[in-house]
Amino acid sequence: MMPQYTDKVLTIALLVTFFLVTSCRTVNHTSIPYQQITGWSRHSNAQVAHFLQTTDTMKSRKVAVFDCDGTLIGQRPYYLNDEALFSYMAAYQGKTDDFSKQKYALFEKFCSEKETLTDDEYYQYYARMLSGMTREEARQIGIRTYNRCYTSKVFTDMQTLITNLKRHNFEIWVVTGSLELLYQQVCAEAFGIPEDHIIGIRIKEGADGKLMDECERPLSLEAGKVNAIKKYIGVKPLLAAGNSRGDLEMMQYAQSLKIILNPNDTRALDVLGGKTLKKYWQADSNCIVEQALDIDDGYPYFCHTINLPQN
Repeated sequence: MMPQYTDKVLTIALLVTFFLVTSCRTVNHTSIPYQQITGWSRHSNAQVAHFLQTTDTMKSRKVAVFDCDGTLIGQRPYYLNDEALFSYMAAYQGKTDDFSKQKYALFEKFCSEKETLTDDEYYQYYARMLSGMTREEARQIGIRTYNRCYTSKVFTDMQTLITNLKRHNFEIWVVTGSLELLYQQVCAEAFGIPEDHIIGIRIKEGADGKLMDECERPLSLEAGKVNAIKKYIGVKPLLAAGNSRGDLEMMQYAQSLKIILNPNDTRALDVLGGKTLKKYWQADSNCIVEQALDIDDGYPYFCHTINLPQN
């Protein structure tokens, strides 16, 4: 963990580190240039630069984990996951073959029940919607939707952060509560993250190579994100970044630096000791609290036509 200082002393120490790291001069020609994150404060940049410098000599695996929706890519008014999957399911309407009629009936049933579903029931519907597809067919649903209406929602400041981490030999992983197959190609294209480093809700695959109607466990939700890190990554991350209550346990699990974007500051939660998410993380000197532009861009999203609640 980073040493604890008073806020004033910590700020001074971080700023000194920042200016040393970002100086044009190099020491023994081994200094790695720091690319400033233009939308972040000087203090936040100094904290990142200090973190990178203090982890440079580590010989063990250096892992950084990121949530996706609302952390790497905008989620307002709707998640890419939902826009991709539900617009795809709606395309079954009017088709006369038995498979299409069954799929569209399933989608209509989901729409009628969506307000009352538990998380587990919601994801079970996801699996049933994708069942019968190949992995590649499911992946294409995600990338087509990204190219259609989400490319402008990529957070460029997070691209810069990931570039800095890669320069310092960090492994970059995504741990999302969305469907893994829909995000693999998206995260690879937008951030250069290896597709096998995208961990999300996984659908079981049959012997015939087709997706089944059941999710693998653990579900990468809340504490399940930590379980997924243990199962699929195998080491404790040095850095974790998120944007919501759903990322709390994953961020708490990080050894050193935490980053939260656009945290809620209106809803106090018992799990946060009666604090809002923003105030909870502001109290942690090892956490960077920053903002990213995440707005309804006016695009005619399909999710609006089924009255899906907006984020």
